[in-house]
Amino acid sequence: MDTTGRQDSNRLVVAEKGGWFVLFVSLAGFLALRFLWLESGVAPFACGATWQPELGWACVAKTLLVQAFIEERAGWVAVALAMAAFRFSWRQIAFGALWLGLFATVFYSATTGVIAALLALPVWLGWTQRGRAEATA
Repeated sequence: MDTTGRQDSNRLVVAEKGGWFVLFVSLAGFLALRFLWLESGVAPFACGATWQPELGWACVAKTLLVQAFIEERAGWVAVALAMAAFRFSWRQIAFGALWLGLFATVFYSATTGVIAALLALPVWLGWTQRGRAEATA
């Protein structure tokens, strides 16, 4: 009785459990950062409207976050990574694109973030020919 297909799919599920955990913890962190720190008024009062690194890490973090979602920069980088992952079936790059797409979706770049996630997810799950080969190797 050939159970190769079932064994391969079980190995894929086990291999991805750690990745799902990272994505869920990251999502919780992104949501907490956005709603409990950035939008609650803590971050805007940390350094005002201009770059003032002498005010510490809160100002630097706020400036970097704002730069990430101006013109949907994080989302476009996620889309570029997802396109490369989809084209070449690179599962590791697909996970990075999925993570960055999740970040972009939470931080005001929903359109590009979702596009990146939808492009990267099939590759990361091994639903492409090369992805299945990597998952079973």
